[in-house]
This record gives sequence, structure tokens and C-alpha cells, in this order.
Amino acid sequence: MGNPTELEQTSHAEQYQTSPGSETTLCGFLPPPYSNSQDNLHESSSSSTNETLVPSISSNNLNSMTLSPSCSQTENTDMNDAAEQQNRHESVSVSVGVNEEVITSRILWPHSTSCTFACISSIVGIYSINRFSLLVYLYKACFIVEFLILSMVLGVPFLCLQMTLGQYIGSGLVDMWYISPAFKGIGFALLYAYIVLGVYTAVPVAWLFVYFKDSLITSNQKYLWETCQGNFSRNYCVESQNQSSLDFVGWSVSSYFHGNVLYRNANNNQMGYIRFEIAFNLAVVWVIVFLVLSRGNQLYGKLVYALVAIPVSLLLLVTVRVMEQWGSGMSTLFDTPWKSTLTDSTSWLLAAREVFLTWVLYGALCQQMCSHNKISSSITKNVLAVAVGTVFILILASLLFASSMSVITNKDMTLIPSSFEKPESVTFLLPTSKLQSTLTNVTPINFVIGECLFSSVKDPPSSGYQVLRFATEIFPATLALSGVTTVSSFWSISFFLMMITFGLAQQVALWSVVIDSVIALKPKILKAWQTFITVICCFTAFLLGLPMTTNIGLFILFFLDVCIGSLWWVGSVFLISIIVILFIRGRPYGTDQLVYIVSQRQARRVLVLPILTFQWNVVLPVSYLILSIAFVRYGNVESTYPWQNVDANDTYWPLWLKKLAVIIQTLPLLIVFGGCIFQAFQYLKPLPGQTLHERIQQWCCPVIVTANMALTSSQNNAVSSSPIRGAVNTTFEDDPPPKYTPPPSYSSATARVIIKKLVRSRSLNEGKNRKSARPLFFSPVLPVTLETICGETLRSDFSSPGSSLSSPTN
Repeated sequence: MGNPTELEQTSHAEQYQTSPGSETTLCGFLPPPYSNSQDNLHESSSSSTNETLVPSISSNNLNSMTLSPSCSQTENTDMNDAAEQQNRHESVSVSVGVNEEVITSRILWPHSTSCTFACISSIVGIYSINRFSLLVYLYKACFIVEFLILSMVLGVPFLCLQMTLGQYIGSGLVDMWYISPAFKGIGFALLYAYIVLGVYTAVPVAWLFVYFKDSLITSNQKYLWETCQGNFSRNYCVESQNQSSLDFVGWSVSSYFHGNVLYRNANNNQMGYIRFEIAFNLAVVWVIVFLVLSRGNQLYGKLVYALVAIPVSLLLLVTVRVMEQWGSGMSTLFDTPWKSTLTDSTSWLLAAREVFLTWVLYGALCQQMCSHNKISSSITKNVLAVAVGTVFILILASLLFASSMSVITNKDMTLIPSSFEKPESVTFLLPTSKLQSTLTNVTPINFVIGECLFSSVKDPPSSGYQVLRFATEIFPATLALSGVTTVSSFWSISFFLMMITFGLAQQVALWSVVIDSVIALKPKILKAWQTFITVICCFTAFLLGLPMTTNIGLFILFFLDVCIGSLWWVGSVFLISIIVILFIRGRPYGTDQLVYIVSQRQARRVLVLPILTFQWNVVLPVSYLILSIAFVRYGNVESTYPWQNVDANDTYWPLWLKKLAVIIQTLPLLIVFGGCIFQAFQYLKPLPGQTLHERIQQWCCPVIVTANMALTSSQNNAVSSSPIRGAVNTTFEDDPPPKYTPPPSYSSATARVIIKKLVRSRSLNEGKNRKSARPLFFSPVLPVTLETICGETLRSDFSSPGSSLSSPTN
């Protein structure tokens, strides 16, 4: 999806011809979108075809390259009006390859708003909807306030940094690190994390297909989760039904999920056979992912509208319908002691975890999405649209959750912590008359796809963990208590279709970034095999997810969720990334350059620059460092710690699983430091003619040479005053060499004198005869110094190529 495509290979600038009427110009230069120690890959944008050839000019021809007078004149006039320049011209990136020159093109989004919808589908998923709505119900509207505050301080600024960086560099997670080869391991660490996430987060989406199928009933039938199903907790369900107890629905819904959907057996916790229906649904998920991504972002950029608009519309319809019936449940969100909740450190820590899981963990995907934008796209509008759209969807889901819980509370039932391990712990509802006061003190911990609910009274071997409580517990119980006659099955179908579509949209966005990053490793080779690579990725992820469709699949999901959802390594990796980009690498990727992508108006930049500088350079690094420590210390992950080999009755995981969890969590950091050491061997080895300082500079922050070296001082000043300075590659050299033009040779000087005399005599003859004459052209065999650029032969004495000769100057 949207990977650089190799089109042609050249060795000289003279091979590049500009067609008549083409809008491509060399008056401005973009940062090179791809580069490594072997070659540089460059991209350009075209408003008509979305693909533009970009030449790579050899170092031998770079010093002699000059701009034509027509290009210089156009630059000086159009630089005064930034809007007109963006509409009439497209910038082209020109860089120097180390060993070879490669022409590439960057495939852009088919529509200007495709990137915005793709970013929303990356951030919002069924898991964020489930976590946020549950935490809002537990901590009421105070949690929304805490989430919004921390999002404005930690989440949205990081999202803005990622989206701006992606559009400015034009590269994704892996191929962007040509800016600092020493830290290429950061891209591979994130790629590893997203592959693990993509494998195990697809399994719960396959569960929802079973709920969707069983929602297709008539008004004369009952939902299957209204009766005892399966063998997991059937005895407790039947006993509760015989006693006419109110908690019967809690047992029936749980028995349906564990016994009928997962096909678990209460007497057997060993690895069993694969559940065929779940495996088939999982295969359907990966087939859909493949079909959407098979043709890159040209197809994905069109289907992303449906992947976002359909679930959001269904969520709005279902919420309005449930609120119409039980809208009084929303009032409970504001019935809370605000002061005590806002001063509770636990709620703030959970809000910080939710901000990390929403904006940071999946926010890096938006960098890859924005790398396929036009350089003239408005990042400010995209960031605001993604932020507002995400918050709107999450708040809408929390209102639906609160309205659904109103049905349960009206039946004199209360939500209690449940755990998936044993039949006696799977129930999630209890009559209020039987509720003990100690059970109301619930301490949640939010992971990626599920959450743990701890209470002061719980069985030590129980984890309190459950995946998708909203879709597998709360909403089915609401439908069971209200009945088909009250709420039509149409709304059940709409709800589960909405959840499935949200899950598919996030899977497609995640794997589009993974496939794009894999192809970016060797674009010259792998681009032609994009469909084959997509098949391999989807098929491999399907095979890795098959063990999670067995009867112990929930145990595997819980283990992976604890490893990935610990989040301390997420803060560490992104902390290193921010330090490298803004401090070690610095210009031209610092805040003072990125701000020109955020805002193109000088008056607005004056206000935005200090705010973004403080947010990106101070608040984000310090906050991520503090929160990484807090997630380890107060993350309530005693299921993974302590590390001593204690009695099995006093710990949840065996020792070997704890060691495996440490490896999975620390592997991203090991990849970062391992990649740094590997690149040190590549760059710091002694080479003739290079000092140690030069090798260290190439290792950490190499100087990226561009054709701007050929610009004159006046042209550089004009380009530097451009309102899109962040996109114009004028700062890749902090101290450019002085402009020096060698004197002409003796033969050239003699030829120029002869030419001036011929021009003077011809002008005198024209004045006498008063007749128009054809322009005089000179043979190229004359010993005149010529420079060739853009396929046109230029003379410094000419006013423009192909025009009449200018008047001679004495």
C-alpha cells in the first residue's frame, strides 16, 4: 500500500527530459523520502497522475548544474504568492546517491481525505471502544475529563508529531531512518510489535461472526444466549434457572460464550482440537484483509470510506435507539463525587494508559498513512479531524454502554468482576440483594484487547480478565433481558456488524503499514511482488492465530495481552524515537522545520512554534519517561511478577512463562540497541580519507546532499522565504560552501567575443532594413561552455531558451 515503485535507473541528468506543458519544476526540493547506505529513493507528487518521475543526479554533474533563467524568473515571481505556487507547481526531490541512482515514484492517496479516514480506522477499533466505555461506566464522566486533558497534553501532540513527520519525510516506520542510520532498529522494533498485535488481535473479531450469525432470528424465537448452552458452566446455569434466580442471564450469556463460541470444556484445560467455526471465521478475516490490500492504497484509499462510515453510522443508529428506550442510564454518568474521583491517582493512571493505548500505540501507524499525502496537504485539518472523530466515537460508545447497563440495573442486577478460568468465576451479574459491599470496590487494569477487574474478594488463581466485555457480556445480556419483542433483532445485527467492521478496519490499517514497511526494505525487488507478499503475510498471520482458536486460546490471548499491554516498553521506544529525531538528528527535522508543514501562515507559525517546541521537546520526553516507570511500578501486573520461583498456588504464571514474558517485552529495546551496534560496525570501520568525526556523523546524522548546492545566493534567499520552507530542502547543509564560479577558458572567452560582434552587426543590419529576421542559432561545435538541464541547452547570454538573443552589453 503506497510503497515507492522503481520506474527507471539513470546515471546522468541529461537523460531526464521534461515534456512540454509539464508542471514539474526544479525550483524547489523536498526532503528525500527514502535513503540508505547503498542508494537514495526519491519521490514526488503530481496532481494529475499521482506519479511523477524524479531524477537522481550524479555527483559529477551536480556541481555544474544551474537553473535556467525561466525557472529562476518563475521562482522569483511565484514565491511571493504561496497559494498560487502550490496550485501551479509541484516540488521535486533531487538527491545524490552514494553508489547508484534510482528513480522512484511515491503512490499517493486517490483522494485528499483518504488519509484522514485511514488514520481514524487505525486508532479507533473494537478494543478502544470496549475499554473506554467500561472505564467511563466505572469512573463516570470524570474519566472523560481526565482522558481529554491527558490527550491534549500527551496524546494529540504525539499524533501531530507523527503525522507531520510522515508527510514531511515521505517515509514510514522503517525507511525513514536514513536520517539517522544508527537508530534503524527503532523501525524494526515497532514493526515487530505491530506484527504481534496484528496476529492476536484478529482472533476476537472471528468470535463476533458467531454472534452476528445467531442474531439472525425472528420475533418468535429467542437468542441462543438466553438459554444454557455448551458444557462450560451449564450446571450453574441450570441450577440458577431452577431457582428462578435473577442471575440466570449472567450464567446463560457466559455459558454461550465459553461453551458455544469457544467450545471450552470445564474438565479439560489442555490443548485441544481447533474450533472449526472460529478457524473458518478467522480465515474470512484474513481473506478480507488481503482483498482490500491486494492493490495497494489505490484500492484501500477508496474502500477506507466504507470501512469507517459504515460502523460509525451503525453505532450512531444503535445508540440513538437504545437511548430512546433507556436514555435515563446516561444520568448515572454524572452522578458521582467529582472531587474524590479527580483526586484519585488510580483513575489518572488508567486514563494515562488509555491515552497510550489509543494515541501512542496505534498513533505511529498514522505516520505511514501521512507519508502518502501531497506535500501541500493540510496536516492541521487532518489532525483535528482524526482527534475530533476519535473522541466523538468513544463518547458515543460510552453513552451506548451506560444505556445498556440501565436495562441491567432496572432488573435489580449489578455488574461484578468475572474471570475466564473456571466455570464458577465466569458470571458477571449478581442480584443486588446478594451483593456484598466488598465486591463494589473494583480496580481495573486496561490492556490492549481486554481488561482485568480486581476486587478485594477474589480467588487467588483468578485473573479477572475478559476480552470484549461490552460485546460478549453487557450487550447480549441487555438483549436477553429486554427480549426480541422489545428490541428487534435488527439492532442486534447492526451492533455486531458495527463491531466486526471496526475490527476489520483496524486490522486492514495495521497490516497495510506492516506490508508497506516490509516492501520498503527492498523496494526495487519487493514492489513487483506486493500481491505475493500480501498473501504470505496474511497466510502466516492466519497460521499463527490458529492455536488461539482452541479451547486454551483465551490463555494465550491473556498472556500476549499482558506482554504487549504492559506499555512500559511502548513509552521507552517512543521516548528514544523523539530524542533521536528532535535532538540527535535535529535539523532539518527539528521543530522549526516541521512547523512549516503544520502551518503555512507566518502569523500562525509565530504562535504555533513555541507551543509545539515546548510540547515535543519537553513535555513528551519527560512525560513518557515518568509514565514508563509508573506503568512498571503501579501497573498491577503481579500476574507477571515477582520473578522468584514460588509455590504454584501463590502465583498465576509458572516461572518459564514469566521469563518468556520478559523476553517478549524487552525484545523491542534489544532490537533498538542491537541495530545501533550493527550499524556502528558498518559506519565506524576505518576508511581511507575519512576521519573518525566524519564516520560518526554519517552514523548518527548524515548530511543529505541535494541540488540546492547549485542555487545562487539570490535563489536561495527566495526559496528560504517560501511559506512551505519545511518542505523545501534548503537546510540539509547547515554551512553551505561558498559559491565559486571558475573563470572561462581562453577558447570560451574568445568565442564569446566573436559571438557578441556577430550579434552587434546583425542588430545594426536589422535597424537599417527594419525587417524581422529569424533568430540566429549557433552551431554547437563552437568552443562555448554549455550547461544542460531539464533537456534544454542554455546560454548565460540568452534571456530564455529558444528566444531571441538579448541585446549585447558593453
